[in-house]
Amino acid sequence: MVLFAPILWSVYNVMSFGAIGDGYHDDTSSIRSAILALEKGGGGTLLFPDGHVFLSKPLNISSNTMLLVNGILRASNSSVMWPLIPPLPWYGGGVDSPLSGQPEWQPFILAMGDNITVTGGGLIDGSGSDWWLCAHGVNPLQGAPCSGFSRPRLLQPRHATNFKLFNVSLQDSPAWTIHLANVTNALLFNFTVTAPASVGNTDGVDVDCSSNVTILDFLYAGGDDAIAVKAGLDWLGREFGRATEDVLVRGLTVLSGNGFAVGSEMSASVRNVRFENVLVDCKNSICKHGLYVKTMRGRGGAVSEVTVLNATVRHVGFGHGLTLEYQRNIPVTNVSATPSVSNISIIGGVIEDAGVAFSFAGLPESQIMNLELSSIILGAGIGRVASDCSNTTGVCSSMPRAWCPPCLKNA
Repeated sequence: MVLFAPILWSVYNVMSFGAIGDGYHDDTSSIRSAILALEKGGGGTLLFPDGHVFLSKPLNISSNTMLLVNGILRASNSSVMWPLIPPLPWYGGGVDSPLSGQPEWQPFILAMGDNITVTGGGLIDGSGSDWWLCAHGVNPLQGAPCSGFSRPRLLQPRHATNFKLFNVSLQDSPAWTIHLANVTNALLFNFTVTAPASVGNTDGVDVDCSSNVTILDFLYAGGDDAIAVKAGLDWLGREFGRATEDVLVRGLTVLSGNGFAVGSEMSASVRNVRFENVLVDCKNSICKHGLYVKTMRGRGGAVSEVTVLNATVRHVGFGHGLTLEYQRNIPVTNVSATPSVSNISIIGGVIEDAGVAFSFAGLPESQIMNLELSSIILGAGIGRVASDCSNTTGVCSSMPRAWCPPCLKNA
């Protein structure tokens, strides 16, 4: 059960501190003055009024803060005056340079502390277009605004407890949109994330080394995973040692991107994740997949107790997949760096207009164990039932044998 202490209700209107809100003038100093006053007052509501566009450099918010965005809060697309910060200890680099040890650009909104809420019915705009160009150009990361460093996330609750987000839209993040990084107790509901379908790494929500997370009624239309459940990268993730666990996603709608995923970074382990009532319908922009549990040699860690209940998946490359060969041709490694996947249940729902319904690939030294497919309907437009079904054990139930991948038993 997620519990949240009451927010102090003193209101700090950023316009009272000199913000102009015309979408042209930089309001950073005024907004930061309002934040400082709020913190000195012990907490309260940071108000961005409706009818205004507030242009800002990165912002830090802390405990007992409600970020109330009624209007538009827009990130400056220039990295001038953006801080560089050390990489997360369980990731070792930014989105574009994991394990490098390099610093990265600070998230647009960095939220650290207890009892932080983001809401208001307005829009948080990451102004990501220039960042996308420099990340994917001829010389990646070398041009402005990247200037050699990884793109920032849009909103990152970090080392936080009791985080809440609802009734707000987020768009055009430079990289991952909402990154729950070492968070305990998070509730996100009734929100949208959008970005161009052609832009990679614009994930909707990344749950990373976090626990007791509930995500409800979320609409995503972007260029990557709507939700990715992660837990640190390779030896750094194993050393940090915080598993992601007890995650519930209910009422997810995906209109473009890659569907919903676990991994590929999961080295501190992921367990007890549940996806319910999911719709992936990419008729206007083909998605890659529905569920995708992805890992590979070198990651280590374990993914276990993942349940998908009533997922409708249409217009995708493949319906549902599990792989321990996310990157192929990696040599066999030691036991601590060998990942495992077990106890995955996909129950109910429909797959149609998919190149492949299922793809399951374990490793000879680490088979996928106890996979259950039950009561899944394969509708029109299925190219093949399975593109791969290797090193995998499990059962199909309440499905015709013709719909069951060949390596699974028919219960």
